[in-house]
Amino acid sequence: MKITDMRNNGFILVFSCSIFDVLRHVSLFQQVRNITKWLWKIFHRDEIKGLSPDEQKIYFEEHKPLTHTYLFPELWVIGNAGCGVIVYCLMACQIISNFWGWICVVLVCLRMFEILVYHINVTLFDPIINFQNNYAIKSATRMLILLLINMVEYILYFSIVYLFFIPENVDVSCWQVFSMSMSAFMNIDMPIVVGSPNAVMVLVRLESIIGVFMNLICIARVIGMLPNVRTKDCN
Repeated sequence: MKITDMRNNGFILVFSCSIFDVLRHVSLFQQVRNITKWLWKIFHRDEIKGLSPDEQKIYFEEHKPLTHTYLFPELWVIGNAGCGVIVYCLMACQIISNFWGWICVVLVCLRMFEILVYHINVTLFDPIINFQNNYAIKSATRMLILLLINMVEYILYFSIVYLFFIPENVDVSCWQVFSMSMSAFMNIDMPIVVGSPNAVMVLVRLESIIGVFMNLICIARVIGMLPNVRTKDCN
């Protein structure tokens, strides 16, 4: 299916695919991959010189850098989650300056945006855009594990934002804000913090919306792709 064909696909699908195909590049993860690929071409210019585009693709697959392997996304997710835990602990203990706090908030917001765009693309648009290239994922089980880690990342990153904007409402317990964030993400309760700025309450509602998307759409989609398991029950 040619996704740019509005006559047959309608403008909503074409427009949405185009927008999120562009938004995937608004992420540090994708830029790291782009830069390393550009550097790879420079370092291997002698080897790929004279090769056809198809031969260059084959050579790249055989000698590709770490950033273009299945290992790199896993390292990226674990690394970001680990850094998030460290930042959360520093903010909970109030031993991080306002300047570095703003930098951390901006970075976690970019990371949350990156995760959201990634899952929207994987769930909705990548199978359509790459239909003619026999689009396939590495493993549904692997994707589910990474998805669960991403959900923990969301809860952690929103906790960091709450800690930064309402530090006076946080008691000694490091779990208070994390629990509030988890409640919002899981839509268990709409947490209200006394004296919170309106911007914080907007973030709480935004986290609840993202939680609905991740819990109902992404989880259901990935679970539906898991391999069937043979059972021993007798009917």
